[in-house]
Amino acid sequence: MRPELRAFVLRGAAFSLTLICAHLVLNAGFLLYMDRHARIAQTEYLQQRFTGPIETLVVGNSHALNALPNELLPPGALNLATEGESYLVTEHRVAQILERERVGRILFPADFDSFASHRVDFSNDWFWARRVDYWELARRTGRWSFLVRDLRGRYWAYLDERSAIARQLRPGELVTMGRAELAPSRMAKHARERSQQHFGAGLLFDPMLTAAFARAVRLARDQGTEVVVVRYPVHPEYLLLVPPAAQLPLERFLAQAFDGPVPALLLDASELFTDRPTYFLNSDHLNTKGAREFSEWLAAQLGPTTGAAAEIVPAGGHVSD
Repeated sequence: MRPELRAFVLRGAAFSLTLICAHLVLNAGFLLYMDRHARIAQTEYLQQRFTGPIETLVVGNSHALNALPNELLPPGALNLATEGESYLVTEHRVAQILERERVGRILFPADFDSFASHRVDFSNDWFWARRVDYWELARRTGRWSFLVRDLRGRYWAYLDERSAIARQLRPGELVTMGRAELAPSRMAKHARERSQQHFGAGLLFDPMLTAAFARAVRLARDQGTEVVVVRYPVHPEYLLLVPPAAQLPLERFLAQAFDGPVPALLLDASELFTDRPTYFLNSDHLNTKGAREFSEWLAAQLGPTTGAAAEIVPAGGHVSD
């Protein structure tokens, strides 16, 4: 090789190696920083600091996160819900927790959009790719794009999902809760936007999500854990825009996602606060006042962990006869 060409190749290789090293350092630094400061990462610190057996575990997305904040839960209860969480993630998280320790009761969400297609494409791959087996997700769902997302979340994390990352670091309504409430005049607009996001496209009962839900419930029951399925309160403006197919009574709604009766205590609180619009942060999340009231209501419905059989609590909170 001519000396000039050899020198050019060596300079090119050195430049490329420098870029690769800089990229890896930036990526590792970004992940380290996010694991310490992002809201979604706080769930791990909560679990590490939790002492004693978990009597009640809350999982799910921001509906559960806002409705049952840890500071309002009784001793022995722990909320590990995260913003934007999908049942594709929840199934794996529940399996990991039950593998490590015994849990008396798990509260699973069954909101109007819990199984809607938009929840398949959950965000925050930079976080979940290192905690959930994306290869297993790809195998089970047949969506091999999860393999690309796995690599992207691990090795190109700081280049992706900038809007989701910004939300995780910016103090917002899911942290301050009561401080960022929407004005009543904006609630209808927010409900329309949420409805479009939740129900505007795709399936209402995506088979990937319903299968993940069924596996998570069966796993919990097989471990002797009591299962409770909760439909969380929403603002009346949001209720007006829920598709009729999603407004089925909770037992019939879950029949679309589970083969046979769900072996769980079913609590439908979607209309619990329709006469108290001031209890809402926005059209589908409770504020601090609403969360406090809902936590008390839920505690009265649950009682001690006993592995209760299926029972329906309709909107309004009264047990059916």
